[in-house]
Amino acid sequence: MKKNNFLYIIIFLLISAAHIKTAADDNKLRGRIVEKSSEGTVQPVAGAVIFWNGSNSGTASDESGEFELPFQKGGGYLIVRMAGYITDTIAVQNPAFLEIQLTPGSFETEEVTVTATQQASYIDFLDVQNKLVVTEKELRKAPCCNLSESFETNPSVDVSFPDAITGLRQIEMLGLSGKYTQSTIGNLPYFRGLLSTVGLTYIPGSWIKSINMVKGIGSVVNGFESITGQIDVELHRPVNDGGKKANLYLYTDYDRRAEGNLYYKTNVAENIDVITMAHLSGRRFKSDNNHDFFSDSPDFMLGSFMQRWDGWLNNEWEWQFGYMYVSDNKSGGTISNSANSYRYTADNAQYNINGKLGFVGDEDALNTFGMIWSFNHYTNKSLFGIRDYAGTERTGYLNFIYQMTDENEVHKLRTGISYFFDAFDETYLNTNYKRTEKIPGLFAEYAYLPVSELSVVPGIRVDFSNYYGTVISPRLHIKYLPSEDLVLRLAAGKGFRSASIFSENSALLFSARKLFISPSTSFGYGLDKEEAWNFGFNSTYYFYFYDLPGTFAVDFYRTQFVSAVISDIESDRKEISISSVKNGAYSNSVQAELNFSPFARFDMRLAYRKMDAQQLIGGGWSERPLTSSDRALLNFAYADKPYTPNTFRMVYDLTVQWSGKKRLPSGGYSPSFSVVNGQLTGEFSDGFSVFVGVENIFDYMQHDLIIDYMNPYSDTFDASVIWGPVLGRMIYAGVRLGY
Repeated sequence: MKKNNFLYIIIFLLISAAHIKTAADDNKLRGRIVEKSSEGTVQPVAGAVIFWNGSNSGTASDESGEFELPFQKGGGYLIVRMAGYITDTIAVQNPAFLEIQLTPGSFETEEVTVTATQQASYIDFLDVQNKLVVTEKELRKAPCCNLSESFETNPSVDVSFPDAITGLRQIEMLGLSGKYTQSTIGNLPYFRGLLSTVGLTYIPGSWIKSINMVKGIGSVVNGFESITGQIDVELHRPVNDGGKKANLYLYTDYDRRAEGNLYYKTNVAENIDVITMAHLSGRRFKSDNNHDFFSDSPDFMLGSFMQRWDGWLNNEWEWQFGYMYVSDNKSGGTISNSANSYRYTADNAQYNINGKLGFVGDEDALNTFGMIWSFNHYTNKSLFGIRDYAGTERTGYLNFIYQMTDENEVHKLRTGISYFFDAFDETYLNTNYKRTEKIPGLFAEYAYLPVSELSVVPGIRVDFSNYYGTVISPRLHIKYLPSEDLVLRLAAGKGFRSASIFSENSALLFSARKLFISPSTSFGYGLDKEEAWNFGFNSTYYFYFYDLPGTFAVDFYRTQFVSAVISDIESDRKEISISSVKNGAYSNSVQAELNFSPFARFDMRLAYRKMDAQQLIGGGWSERPLTSSDRALLNFAYADKPYTPNTFRMVYDLTVQWSGKKRLPSGGYSPSFSVVNGQLTGEFSDGFSVFVGVENIFDYMQHDLIIDYMNPYSDTFDASVIWGPVLGRMIYAGVRLGY
């Protein structure tokens, strides 16, 4: 009966959305920033800063030159600024779509400094947080078949393989697992709980419009789980705002993996737009290039479907509704089916519904109200040799946000209430683990902007957990401009989360170790919450190198745990001992990154990061195992011609990643290594390109990926000690087609 009621609710929401009659738009001003080349063709300008005269807030144009910002009732003067162009001021009386043509020339500044450049990724100058915006241009430097493969050119995120069997990738930020980074889609929770690892593969790269990455503690408005940062994925929107109406992506590689992605936008009513997205990928081929009798990657079949609706009502309300379904099946392990074979299978299913509702209050649009909600249901059944696991998670999320701004935009207050529901039902080796978390919360965030050079944003959350009681999470962000080409940021705050030990330690199940939990509480797994403080500093300098823009950024972050859940695989090599440890971990991260163009159409990125991540094991401090303390990245991108919509050009991308040594759980250190990736893209027109590339050009792989692979059921079998590349050289090709 409950399932039928749930189905009726979905049908009712869809029918209601389809019959909403909306009035004429618009509380949004949309437009496109362009320039005219010497040949007379029009091309987009990315990274231009657009803001209303007299306002401290604004936006930046994306890769297609497009922008969107709230329309100022009664109109006003819109200012557009961009490095290397003459600042333009436009009188705007209504929210009609604008196309603004910039003229190359000298760059002047009075109150507002340039906030971005035409780089493929850039630090958002306007944001008080240290936020990196990754555009589609950056994502196209690599195949980026899914989100887990979208960080290969990013020095702030480490990507690695947790085991030698699943083919999954995991991410790390500030030297800590990705579970401490709040990962969302449109600020809605998604990549968490049982989905924390596998969920990254469920979002195809061609669905992504941009990725917003915040380093350090996040805003209290977005929840309590952000500790080391936030990764928010912005998918393509339903509204056809001058971008591609339809897009097709096809991919294949030497390992016989095939993939196809599609999205299509349509207008179903005067102010109702819909985007439909579909994905299908798979592999039906087992390879064993390292001759350990285990398949290098599992066979799999993954299909997903998503639809998102956007609409306006009565010139005051904006609503969004979306749903998604994913089916994922994997099969791996040993190549043969002998009596001593080791099988890995995983059958996953996930569906999600979500929505947003926004209201612009008074006539000057200074008071606004918003509500966002989502419901997610995920099931997983897996087999690790002879160990079976089954898990179900149901997650509900609701967030009400009210924002007040004074007329001079010096004071801004965002406050609201949230509710988080998370129900787990897991069975491992016939032992059942259940927990249901209910966490209502209150939050407030005050922004003080006395002058354009200073922003101070304190915030606080108070959450009421049925397990942990009242948890208070204060946070503070400060941005200061000592000069028009230098930005300083400070951040500090606390976050907390609940551990999901099976999904977060699934790689360790590919070993002979037995799982033990040292309980410290009477609920859930018997573990306390994970809670940590994060402190950070960022300095970003904007400069010109022969009239071409560049940035140099340095940041330092420290994460200090009040309580950490630690998986100890060192005290006893036959056990996985999981326990809550007070003040049991910390990490320090220092990173320097240089982005500049030595000459036209040639972009360079050089970055180096130093890490110190420690955890408390057996009463003593030790380096976090399998974590590199040093990492360097070089990225080069070159286009042989300026971009024009219908002119063929070649784009060349090369990325070099160097990882320093990593401490091994059994003692000693791994060697350092480098991985080189390259890609060639032929852009035939604005909507048609073909790419070919090679990942791991020099075929570097970790030797002896699986310990005692000849005896998968022995006491020494282990496929979880991975410090280097699992896959060797991979040749791939693909097509991008859009109109």
